[in-house]
Amino acid sequence: MISERAEIVKALEAGPLILRRLVRDRFEALRAELASLLTGAGDASWRRAGEHGEHGRITVQQLAAHTAGEDADHLAQIARMIPA
Repeated sequence: MISERAEIVKALEAGPLILRRLVRDRFEALRAELASLLTGAGDASWRRAGEHGEHGRITVQQLAAHTAGEDADHLAQIARMIPA
């Protein structure tokens, strides 16, 4: 955690382009890890349920779909903020 914070501070000092790269790389790493976990999930795993803070009881399948939709929304928001 400390090294990640140090990376962020260093990126902030270096400028917005470096920070964007850091955020992009971290996002890609987290999503690759999630994809790896889900790829190995069997049918029973996809049906497992848990409590979501906003949506109540949802399955792994529902959470994966929700996360994909949220990612798409946020990436579209970011794309609109980047100057042409």
